[in-house]
Amino acid sequence: MADVHGVPRLLVSVTQTAFVVRLVGLLATLVLIMGRELTPAILVGVVAAGLTSYLGLARPEYLSLVSRHPALALADLVLMAVAVGFAGVDSPLVLVLLPTALLLGLWIDRVAGGIVIVCLLAVYLLGLQATTPVDQGSFTVTAILPFVFIILWLLGLVIATAVEGERRAQAVVRDAIANAAASSERTAIAREIHDSMAKSLQGIVMTSAALPTLMERDPTGAREHASQLQAMTTQAVHQLRQIMSSLRERSSDQTLSSAVAEAAMAWQATSGRTVELAVRQDLDTEDDAVRYELVHSLTEALDNVRHHAGPCRVVVALECPSTDRLVLKVSDDGVGMSAHALTEAALAGHHGVVGIRERMARIGGLADVVSVPGRGTTVTLSVHREGLIER
Repeated sequence: MADVHGVPRLLVSVTQTAFVVRLVGLLATLVLIMGRELTPAILVGVVAAGLTSYLGLARPEYLSLVSRHPALALADLVLMAVAVGFAGVDSPLVLVLLPTALLLGLWIDRVAGGIVIVCLLAVYLLGLQATTPVDQGSFTVTAILPFVFIILWLLGLVIATAVEGERRAQAVVRDAIANAAASSERTAIAREIHDSMAKSLQGIVMTSAALPTLMERDPTGAREHASQLQAMTTQAVHQLRQIMSSLRERSSDQTLSSAVAEAAMAWQATSGRTVELAVRQDLDTEDDAVRYELVHSLTEALDNVRHHAGPCRVVVALECPSTDRLVLKVSDDGVGMSAHALTEAALAGHHGVVGIRERMARIGGLADVVSVPGRGTTVTLSVHREGLIER
C-alpha cells in the first residue's frame, strides 16, 4: 500500500470518493433550489463544499496537511453544519453534510469525533423540533438521517483504523526484511573475511617469518619475497576497504541515484574501464533494504562484466517507468554467452547471477539476465520502491 504525498493510498481513495459524493450532493442541491431564493447560508455551504471538494480531488498533496492538522477536517465539518443549521434541517444541503460524516471518521480521532457527532445531532434535533412538527410523516427526517450520519462516521473510523493497522503491519514487515537482509549480509561479510582476508594475512605472516632467514642465505630470493609481501599487503588492504565500504553503505544517507553512480564510478576506477551512466538524479527509496540490495547487485553485475565480458562498452541505467517501480540495468556489448553456458557456470561454482537473483528476491524484486553470444549481456533489476510489500 503505497503512500501519496505521505498519506496512505487507500485513505486518499476513500477521501476522494467522499468528495465526489459531496459534489454530487452539491449538484442535487443546486437542482432542488432552482427557482427558489438563494439564502446566504445555502450560498456559503455551496461555495465551501465545492471549494474543499475540488481541492481534495485536484490537489491530493493537500491531504497531507489534513493528516498533520486534523483540525482542518473538523473546520470543514463545522462550516457545513453551520450552513445547514442556518438553512434549515430540511435544506438540500443535508445531502452534502452526509458524506462529510465519513470524512469526520477518516480524519478525526474517535473521541473528538464522537463529541462532535453528539453536538451536531443535538443541534440537528433541536432545529428539527423548532422547524418541523414531529409526526409519522417526519420519521425519515427525525430518525433515519441521524442514523445514516452515525453509520457513515463509524464507517470512516473503521476504514481509518484498518489503514493505520495496515501501515503498522507493513512497517513491521519492512523492518523484518531489513533486519534479515542485514543479518544475511553480516554473515556474507564474515565469510568473506574468513575466506579472503584471513588467507591473505596468513600468507603475509608466513612470508614475513621467512624473510630474515632468506636475507642471510639468499638475498635475491629475499627481494622476491619482499615484493610478494608488498603485493599481498596491498591486496589485503584492498579487501579490507571493500568490506568497510560495505559496512558504511548499509547506513548511508545517499539517495539511490547517488549510490548507483558512486558504485559505478568506483568500479570504473578499479577496473580501468569506462562506464556510461544514464541515471535519473531524483530517484530514491525510503526502504534501506531496496537501496542496499540494488547497489550490491549492481556491483556484482559489474564484476561479472570485468571477469567475463572482455573488452566492451558498459552502460548503467536507473529509471522509474512507473510511479512505484524502479528499474536498474547493466548492459555490455561484450562476448556474451548462451543460456546453457549460464547454467553450466552456476553448476561450476560461479554464482554471480544466482547471487543477484537471491538479493532481488529478498526485497521482492526480479533479476532478468539476457545474454547473446557475441552481442553482450543485459542484466535488468526491477523492484517496487517499497520492496517486499504486498499491495
